[in-house]
Amino acid sequence: MIGIIVIYAGVDIAKRTSQNLLGTRPSKELEEKVDNLVRKTENVLAIHDMLCHEYGTQKVISFHLEVPSHLKLSEAHTIAEKIEHSIQENLQIQATVHLDPVLPVISDRSEIEHILNDFIARHDNLIKYMNLRQIGEESFSTIVLDIEVKNACSESELESVADALREEIKKKIDHLHDISINFINQVTE
Repeated sequence: MIGIIVIYAGVDIAKRTSQNLLGTRPSKELEEKVDNLVRKTENVLAIHDMLCHEYGTQKVISFHLEVPSHLKLSEAHTIAEKIEHSIQENLQIQATVHLDPVLPVISDRSEIEHILNDFIARHDNLIKYMNLRQIGEESFSTIVLDIEVKNACSESELESVADALREEIKKKIDHLHDISINFINQVTE
């Protein structure tokens, strides 16, 4: 009996420790603080995929930063460095920023949003879409979005949903090169 308790405790500790190393979703409060700091910066369109990592006493936050695709690499890099410095200075957290160059205005946005809203309404396991963005060039672009799903969804269900959604969008908007869909498990607080 004692062996089972020791094994259970060991597995529980390993699970919690590995989550902090691999990254967990930050608290709503921290997410809002980071978002408020980032939004003060010129040429920032949005942020997404924020994760918190803990390495001993050091806390690191990482996220994707969407900037206009027309910026020079050196300009976008300067924006990322300013944001990393601002987060360190104001929140005492080291930040790692991944740059995502996106087209500031999505062509066919209202039609894509209409398709997404209709599709999600017809699928009980889908909650909402977020972070709709377009990367690439206008004539050869990829739509990227996140969809929050109920935790009970299997990988095969999600693959089927993604295929059906891609087909539905491409049927109505045929000039898209690709549609990338990231599924995020429902956040419960």
